[in-house]
Amino acid sequence: MIRSIFWIFLSYYCLGRSIAFSCVCNPAECETLTDDDCPDRAGTVWDPCGCCKVCARAENQPCGGPYGFFGSCAHELECVVTDVTNDNSGGLCTRKLKAFLLIYFLLFCLESS
Repeated sequence: MIRSIFWIFLSYYCLGRSIAFSCVCNPAECETLTDDDCPDRAGTVWDPCGCCKVCARAENQPCGGPYGFFGSCAHELECVVTDVTNDNSGGLCTRKLKAFLLIYFLLFCLESS
């Protein structure tokens, strides 16, 4: 019994390590980017590894996703994920007030059904 638990734990640990995301950061390879270089005045944010500055996502653009690789929203926006049952689901960059109303609407609809 102990041997079985050990092998299950070891398999889970090794499998989890092989699927996990790993960053290799070399700031010398980062493109020099300013807020003015980005479209829609979205500004810059750090990439998912926290290594390089990249252009932020503007309103109604995809965001989030696995390890945040769909991008991060501009500072006045937030990433709203509507499919919370899927870990790989991305969201949509939405103005913070709109995001609040969208979440409220979804909760209200789910509660009333």
